[in-house]
Amino acid sequence: AWEKERLPPKLTTIGDRLIQEGVLYLFGRDKAYRPFIIVNAARMLEIDLETNLGLTKEELCSHVTSTCIFVMEWMKKNLFIPSKIENFNMIIDLYNVGITQAPFSLIKELLGIL
Repeated sequence: AWEKERLPPKLTTIGDRLIQEGVLYLFGRDKAYRPFIIVNAARMLEIDLETNLGLTKEELCSHVTSTCIFVMEWMKKNLFIPSKIENFNMIIDLYNVGITQAPFSLIKELLGIL
């Protein structure tokens, strides 16, 4: 269902800003050469407060999800090697995020697209 809505992926200006601000980024590989996608939840909450993007928490989560899809598709084209490296790791960094601040809707949505 989400594939029809979100493919082919497009990087929006807000998505580009999220990458530049460090909300979502690629970081290295594990010993099997699988790349890491890092989603920094604390940074996502900070950027929303700092920049006043005029988005609700749900809209911001939607932009993070769309940007994550874009990054996954880019990664598939540029970092995967057929029959050698065909999967990846995702870390949702919740350091310094309180239980009441945790973006559970984002986590649920990201798990839904994996």
